[in-house]
Amino acid sequence: MKLRQIFRWQFYKYYYHKIRREKPLDYIFFDAKVFLMLLAIFLVGLFTLFPYSLKLEIPTIQSQIYILESILRIVSIFIGISFSFIILSFNIFYKYFGRYAFLDFFKIRSAKVCLTLLVTTILLLIYTISFLKETSNPIAYTNFLFIFSIVLSVVSFFSIFPFFIKLLRNSQNRKHISKLFDKIGGEDYVINNFLSRVKGDKASFYHKDPINLINEIGLSSIKEFDNNTFELINEKILSFFKDSVSEQLEKDEHIDLIGLYHNFMDLLSDFYELSLKERNEKFSKTIVNTRFSIEYEVLENSDNKIFSEFNDFKDEYRHWQLNFDVEKFFKKAVQYNEDEICELLINNYISFAGKSIVKLYPKGLEYSKNKHFEVIFGLGATFEPLKMFAKLADILFANERYSLGHLVFNAFQSMEYKIFELNTTSNTKCVIFSVLHNYKRDIYERYLDSPNSDYIGYADFPFKNGAHIREKVKCNSIYLGLLEIVDLLFSKNKLNNVVLNIVKAEMFLMAGKKDFNNILLDRTIEKLKKLSKQISKNDSDYKKDLYLKLEKYLSYIQESLKANKAPKELIEKVEKTLNTFNHNERFQKELDKKGFVSDERIT
Repeated sequence: MKLRQIFRWQFYKYYYHKIRREKPLDYIFFDAKVFLMLLAIFLVGLFTLFPYSLKLEIPTIQSQIYILESILRIVSIFIGISFSFIILSFNIFYKYFGRYAFLDFFKIRSAKVCLTLLVTTILLLIYTISFLKETSNPIAYTNFLFIFSIVLSVVSFFSIFPFFIKLLRNSQNRKHISKLFDKIGGEDYVINNFLSRVKGDKASFYHKDPINLINEIGLSSIKEFDNNTFELINEKILSFFKDSVSEQLEKDEHIDLIGLYHNFMDLLSDFYELSLKERNEKFSKTIVNTRFSIEYEVLENSDNKIFSEFNDFKDEYRHWQLNFDVEKFFKKAVQYNEDEICELLINNYISFAGKSIVKLYPKGLEYSKNKHFEVIFGLGATFEPLKMFAKLADILFANERYSLGHLVFNAFQSMEYKIFELNTTSNTKCVIFSVLHNYKRDIYERYLDSPNSDYIGYADFPFKNGAHIREKVKCNSIYLGLLEIVDLLFSKNKLNNVVLNIVKAEMFLMAGKKDFNNILLDRTIEKLKKLSKQISKNDSDYKKDLYLKLEKYLSYIQESLKANKAPKELIEKVEKTLNTFNHNERFQKELDKKGFVSDERIT
């Protein structure tokens, strides 16, 4: 068997199975069972009751004219019905695809075929009837016209409903959205855009611009809560951008990626604002996820020369556009009291920032005292997420949304873990930790002025992991920052068991690792001693209870140091500090007498 014949058989086989899958008989608006039943009744009557002999022959001229005139009237009625169907299909098309209906609907083949069949049938019937009236005797040509008119009328009748059904289905088929995306960046798109700029007639291009049409369709789908259309648009935005990036990288084709990027960002921004106004949380979340997915694609290829247009500062990509969009999205979400959207934005930015600070860290950048300012300047991309989290906190606090403050605190803690992954020296990491602590402290000081800070819970306290960081990079700044915050909380009467328990846990970790040769243990002991000295017999019950907790936790620390065989001098220092607690028995009796219930929560 020849190769050509093999391919021919495979071709026929493919279309055979394709037609079977399409089930064309389902489109025929005709019930064969009912027709066969009525036909059977007619045939029974015909063969039993017909008074003349049965024979098949062409009717007389007068009968032909009568039959064709009757068919002509019926077909004319179908013309009216077809226009009604077309108008209905157009309205459905316009509902789903807006102004795109005026550009694409009348190109649909189903509508053209339907009208062509009906108009052609009417013209043939008119001609046939006219010719028959001019002819007195039947001839071969009149018989041909009569039979052909009958056949075409039957074909038109049985074809019109399948085409109508296909037209209606096509009117709401989401494949039109894919067609719009395919036009972006195409030859016609580029030429029309160029000509509109040359002629100074941007309005003519605006009405045909697929980006604007997609924008209108997307906004309409949000208003109509059309989930399928909106999901498809978001999927196509992401997939189209990824495919464009792949074509640029693999096929070396010239594609205006930065223009496409900004066009899609404008689309998502418009969609997001309307979805918030319509209180459609699901759509808003989809938009946020799509926005970050596109930026991940840019981040992944940011070191490629092709993506140099995405650089923000001194040939560096710092994802400023993402920062602008997230800040704008976050403000809107806070304005509309969409707490879940706020949380999604922060969590997505945490994930993105975690990858960006590792990906964008300058190779070979290491801290030294004589290069302090040079290194700080070079760490600009690393500090971008910290600045962003500070902005988000400002937005929350400016709108008195303190209940969401823990989201920002979690973000800073997540960044602490990501700093460990940087390929640089411990000194450089320590500098980054110090800068991070300064951002975190400034935000926390503002948070402490809010009503939500009356009780400091574990999730609301971001100054943890100091001992762990000390163990990994020999950096004391985070733990010393913890002691600094303990002072601040004490001055505001907000120091509680949760915070003291965190201090105790940090001390236990250092003692367990036998890390005794550092100033942190000594500083902690001094800090607890200093706090106890500031509590007098005239203070509130809260302060007296705090005094007892300080002594209790110091004794825990002493036991831990002994168990881990700490230096004798350090154990003695704790013991001397404990001996300075002279009011413990008195305070305990006073609190017991009043029935004071101590807050022993640790979360």
